[in-house]
Amino acid sequence: MSAPMVAGACALLFQCRGPATTQADLKQILENTAGTTGLVIPSNAFGFGFLQMATACTTPAPNVDVWLRDHADDMGIEPFTGPVAWLSPDIEIMDRTATTLVPNPTHHPVRRFNNIIRVTVRNRGTQRARNTDVYLYWADPATNIPFPAAWNSSGICTGGLPDLPIEGNKLVLPQLMPAGTAGDSIQCHFGWAPPAPGSNLHGDDHFCLLVRLENESDPSQINSFGGGWVSVTAKNNIALHNVHVQEAVPGMDSDMSFYVVGSNDQDSLIISSELPGGQVALNMPVQALPWRDIKLIEQSPARRAAFGCGNHFDDPLARLQTTLHGEDVGRLTDIAGAEMLDLRDGVATVTAAKNERLCVPQVRVVEGVRMPVSIRIVKPKLDDGKPRRVHVAQYSGGRLIGGVTLELRPAKKGKP
Repeated sequence: MSAPMVAGACALLFQCRGPATTQADLKQILENTAGTTGLVIPSNAFGFGFLQMATACTTPAPNVDVWLRDHADDMGIEPFTGPVAWLSPDIEIMDRTATTLVPNPTHHPVRRFNNIIRVTVRNRGTQRARNTDVYLYWADPATNIPFPAAWNSSGICTGGLPDLPIEGNKLVLPQLMPAGTAGDSIQCHFGWAPPAPGSNLHGDDHFCLLVRLENESDPSQINSFGGGWVSVTAKNNIALHNVHVQEAVPGMDSDMSFYVVGSNDQDSLIISSELPGGQVALNMPVQALPWRDIKLIEQSPARRAAFGCGNHFDDPLARLQTTLHGEDVGRLTDIAGAEMLDLRDGVATVTAAKNERLCVPQVRVVEGVRMPVSIRIVKPKLDDGKPRRVHVAQYSGGRLIGGVTLELRPAKKGKP
């Protein structure tokens, strides 16, 4: 009877936590809320605990719970189960005067700390949180950012506005009051000097900003979750700002470059668009693409290697120049939501069908290897004059581990 009971419990969790909840989220929720009162764990009767569905949907706030929002809809409940977890409104980029928000970071050759990063730290616990450490990092734009290797702390300073005289990426908040009282959220500021032009994958103005909170009563446990992105949704102590803002100029295409970093499980990508018009295309090395054409496979004396293993141009797909349409794309690659797949000079371009979410269920890249990828929006339309976004999410073994967003805003008046 345990199987139908847990299946019913998971159905309830889908209803109360949302359809984007993954199997890994379900497992974490059931484990976090399992009852153990009166048991010696593990027990022969209940294993590591018994189901408590009354608290699985509305988990009571703990004594101390320092947190940051992963998204505007985030209420701090762990794990965060929304489909986009890298647009934290609690991490903001400001100009040097710390009075105006800016869309992207900028490098200035003279004013070294040209950007102010404002972080809003919260406490949803029932007791005062004392001595909370706030860490700021930056990383190259990527969908998977392994901790600690890809989390950089250079070029960051603290010490209070306006001078920020102390170099370092750590601040200490003496106290955060209990939830619902004055002082249960505090804004703090870091100065940041992005790397000089030429060191970034896309235009030197797209970086991922990462914030980690550590409290003795509420640690992030980032290493317990394997590091990096997995901790972002599993624990509310970590949040990221990974969005590149561009102006959508009428008649011109928009694009964004970033890395897809291989994980320790099967990787997949999902691209979703909020645009009312315009085609979305994904560009990636053909070596990362699965292929089911037996004739082509037989031409290669060895099994096709994933990206990051061997020479990319040794892949038999790299010699193929062809275009597939409609159902043929899914038949050979399992890609869903594609209108067209074009293979040219070792690059695969997958164009999403109109109003369809593009799903690449298998991305063949070696664990830890950074693979350059880009998306292009062909003639984007913003007919209502509002900013619109295209999201790229990476999953590992079915669990959301990261993502990156291209935000298009209407061109300013006076531009063509």
